Amino acid sequence: MNKIAVVSLDIPEICSALKQFGFKLIYTESVDGFISYEKKHADMQCLSVDSKLFVLSQCEILGQELINSGFDVTYTSKLASGDYPNNILLNAQIVGKTVIGKINSLDIKLVDYLKKNDYHFVNVKQGYTACSCVKVDNNSIITADNSIYNALTNTKIDILKIEEGNIVLHGAEDRTHGFIGGASTLIDENNLLFFGDIKKHPDYNRIKSFCESKDVSIHSINNIPLTDIGGAILLNN
Repeated sequence: MNKIAVVSLDIPEICSALKQFGFKLIYTESVDGFISYEKKHADMQCLSVDSKLFVLSQCEILGQELINSGFDVTYTSKLASGDYPNNILLNAQIVGKTVIGKINSLDIKLVDYLKKNDYHFVNVKQGYTACSCVKVDNNSIITADNSIYNALTNTKIDILKIEEGNIVLHGAEDRTHGFIGGASTLIDENNLLFFGDIKKHPDYNRIKSFCESKDVSIHSINNIPLTDIGGAILLNN
């Protein structure tokens, strides 16, 4: 089985950590028109659903690499642009059969596929949903976003609400903080990797306890601060 991670190449320590977990890396593209710190974000360019991969239509090099690696790729129906919400065509979080996102901003090909395959939609105000959520398992997430937390409180999804901030957004000014989802990736059903030193987050103990209650061990990259680079899309074939 091939283990592949789609990720930005900007932080070597993150790339090295993913390689240590056995992943071959496919690097994201730099998307013209996107805000500088979003240009290479994996969670903006690609979304994995079941055995399909949805890829921004302008990311033809990335899409072709994924096709060459044996994946079923569907390009978005329209070009993304740097203007919100036209940049979030694929920015949704999928937890089990639940899709969390700003649904009317998602690409129509993605939405059609999800509807045909009996996914349940939870609409939220936060368009950067994938960036804002850590998937812990198929029924659990961590987020600092109030709109996501409020939308999920009456669902069966178990949610840990943490403090905002305390995450570097790579390439952005200091006053702009990153998101927890963009600073992590679920390696497998029992291991969650944070892109930086999660132990320095003020909610570290709560995060650790929540993950352990789901039989998920957390891993840090201790020599860099917790950093949002747009997450990583992890694939197996």
